[in-house]
Amino acid sequence: MIQRVVGETVREYSKDLWNKVSGQNDYKIDVSNFPGLDLLTPEEAEDVLFLYLQAKGWYVIPNSRKGNTMKYEFLLANPKSGEKAKTQVKCGQTPINMQEFKDDQIVFLFQTNGHYEGAKPQNVECVTPQAMLEFIKREMERLPKWLPGWLQNKADMIKLVRGHVV
Repeated sequence: MIQRVVGETVREYSKDLWNKVSGQNDYKIDVSNFPGLDLLTPEEAEDVLFLYLQAKGWYVIPNSRKGNTMKYEFLLANPKSGEKAKTQVKCGQTPINMQEFKDDQIVFLFQTNGHYEGAKPQNVECVTPQAMLEFIKREMERLPKWLPGWLQNKADMIKLVRGHVV
């Protein structure tokens, strides 16, 4: 299936991919106002949160990422405390209303542009785009080989390792 994707972020990413594949520098990439996390697809945003929370000591419960679980993306367990948690991820301009999660167990929310609405309940932790970018930068500098190839490519493109974004 082919789908046209529009937007400045996608255009810059396509230019960068062409330069890499062709071995040429046919296109100049403008990273001055480049919103790094806009490059993430919804699945990639879930995956990067998955990695972020694992690095914080949470175990992702296998097989908890289902198409019929609309209120959360995957479940977590903390092996030290025994606590359970849920996650919700949104990309683009779609906000997350924190009040929707006030009666749940611990919930980690991640909106790639930081669009959170409502009062923050005590059981909710919002992962900021800045915290996620710092995590990616730190891991790229520390152990770049363990990160998935798609994340390495996108991080390199937006110059996270060189400090332009963070």
